[in-house]
Amino acid sequence: SPFFHEVAAAGDTVEIRGPSASHFAWRPEEPGAVFLAAGGSGVVPFLSMVRQRAHVTAPSPMALLYSARSLEDVIAGEELLASLGRPFVSHTSLVATQLARVLDTATEVSPPPGLRGVLLGGGPIPPALLTQALSAGWPVWPSYGATETASGVAAARPEAARRATWAAGTALPGVELRVVPADPGTATDLGTAVVRAATGPGAATAPRAAATDEDGAATPGELHVRGPMVFAGYLDDPAATAARLTPDGWLRTGDLA
Repeated sequence: SPFFHEVAAAGDTVEIRGPSASHFAWRPEEPGAVFLAAGGSGVVPFLSMVRQRAHVTAPSPMALLYSARSLEDVIAGEELLASLGRPFVSHTSLVATQLARVLDTATEVSPPPGLRGVLLGGGPIPPALLTQALSAGWPVWPSYGATETASGVAAARPEAARRATWAAGTALPGVELRVVPADPGTATDLGTAVVRAATGPGAATAPRAAATDEDGAATPGELHVRGPMVFAGYLDDPAATAARLTPDGWLRTGDLA
């Protein structure tokens, strides 16, 4: 630990209190792939496994998921690269500003090898940006969600996003969506229908779907979400909770649809 060494010295007795995880180990004779996940100095315990695998030339494939600000911050980076091979990103989550900066500053517009998905959300998504990324081969999945729903509740596959850059996708498994017009008695259950953007011509994350009036014309309404991902309420604020949650569990998102 970058902190513990400042207060501890060789020979000190250390008492560990509180819950602690069980031990873990890797043995070369065990079959199957090995997946390691670490951040910062948490990679240190895995180095012995990586070194043992290289020493005995074990055939088991080994992959490391490491969180670091840059390659320069990776502990024993050169050793890990030599043992495990070139690093690659398979999935990432970005907001529109981050994706725009990547496309503007990347030496190559095409995505890195091995990239399988870019979850895009957290705010409005300009259709022009989505078109640019998809045209360059980036596997972008536009999405919609909220803090009160533990992040995403809808997402669009890249092939669907190409057909409709205004779309935030279809409801994820376990998610119920409905649009509630001015008259709550005429709420429309969306099921897994396509969810459209509603925050103006330059946005594509706030959902939009069509509730219809007597003449079949689309009318705006508020998007409601229900499912096990919806929060239980705001801490110590029953009034705010009652304003957002209906008695039967629907979350009033406040987003027009």
